[in-house]
Amino acid sequence: MGWWLVACQPTSPYLDTEYPGLTPQPYAEGIVNVPGRFQQNITLSPDGREHYLTQTDAELWRYERILRISQSTDGEWTLDTPQFVKDFTYTNVWFIGEPMLTPDGQQLHFVADYPPDLYRVQRTEEGLWGPPSQLAASTDTADWYPTFTDDQNLYFTYGTMRHAAQEGGDWVRQGSLAIPIPGGDVRDPVMSPDG
Repeated sequence: MGWWLVACQPTSPYLDTEYPGLTPQPYAEGIVNVPGRFQQNITLSPDGREHYLTQTDAELWRYERILRISQSTDGEWTLDTPQFVKDFTYTNVWFIGEPMLTPDGQQLHFVADYPPDLYRVQRTEEGLWGPPSQLAASTDTADWYPTFTDDQNLYFTYGTMRHAAQEGGDWVRQGSLAIPIPGGDVRDPVMSPDG
């Protein structure tokens, strides 16, 4: 845990001081990879200038925060916690993670509270994130692992794979997908862009 293999060209943007080459190395050790924490569920903006990921407590495996790695117009990389994460109001338990950008980069979806529900933030005209709102597609149970196809269909799990489509500005549940999975538990799905 905490190791990422990132394939880079010398001209590609990168937060670390050196490119890893062909040997896997801890990514941004002491900045992103810190003792006692795991990192997971990375999502990148279409232009590659924003990366979002979950930071998890290594002992309890509790999602603690969503981190943003972003590149400014002058090429500098920074690491921070987005304001919507700092301001999130928890109903049950402090728990937030699994960020996933829509293919157009205009919405960021995530799970929060516990048991987790699906939330989203919308990018404003200024490029900032607006306030979080819970998705209509959220179920009464725990929802996990939001992922998208290029045609803006949302897929997420709670034991089974579920599908939601945009209707009237929100995501409305369309049902479950009949996908035979050994053991019957679907986790961390990634949809091919063309569905």
